[in-house]
Amino acid sequence: MGDAPSNSGGTEGGTPQAGDTGGDLGWRAQLSPELQKDEYFGQFKKLDASARRHKELVTENDELKKKLEVRTVKIPDEQSTDDEKDEFYRKLGWPEKPEGYEIEPSFPAGYEGAQEFLTGFLNFCHENKVPKNIAKSLYGWYTAGLKETVDAQLQADQNSLRESIESRRNKWGEKHDVNMEIVRRGLKKFGVEDKDMPEFEKIMFRNPSLLDVVFFAGDQLREDNLIEGTFGEGNEESRKEYLKKSYPNSPELWS
Repeated sequence: MGDAPSNSGGTEGGTPQAGDTGGDLGWRAQLSPELQKDEYFGQFKKLDASARRHKELVTENDELKKKLEVRTVKIPDEQSTDDEKDEFYRKLGWPEKPEGYEIEPSFPAGYEGAQEFLTGFLNFCHENKVPKNIAKSLYGWYTAGLKETVDAQLQADQNSLRESIESRRNKWGEKHDVNMEIVRRGLKKFGVEDKDMPEFEKIMFRNPSLLDVVFFAGDQLREDNLIEGTFGEGNEESRKEYLKKSYPNSPELWS
């Protein structure tokens, strides 16, 4: 690019160069005193070399300006048209359609409504011209926080279920296993299949009053007859007294 600095005073091999004026300054003698002392110009031993470097810098600057103009995005204002605004947001990464965000559901396992939420989220982002990278970041942040919340809820639910099961075992004592078979018999009479039994048991353990009701029903079911033996058919008062005595904390059974 530029020639190496020289102390030849504007000559090369003893031969005067075009534009040189002689002396220690050489061609720089034509410059102002301030520029004569500038080290930048001192690196050129010929005026032609300085002019060539100046031209190169101007060319490089023009090329840089062109590149910047291509990348420059005009920020829309009140006078901008809808098309100009849309073009601005597209350059920022706003896709043509909601599907253009290319985000897949990543909700916690077992979470219902994951696809419905994602569809609504993508529509919202597209309507508000949210760039793709920002939409992905927002979705990732939300689902990560949701996973923590769901995991905590699941853990709390498991702890509550465990405590309820233990409480019922303590209440029934040695009759627990027999009583649970009575409960299952009651559920079967009401159409619950064996494959669904574990989930129904969890539901009842979470609702002790419901467990009492199903246990009573199972205990009283004999050969498809709802209540037999102790009360006799139509003996409503005897039935209520029995329930009240057996389940004093469950008035819904006898009131």
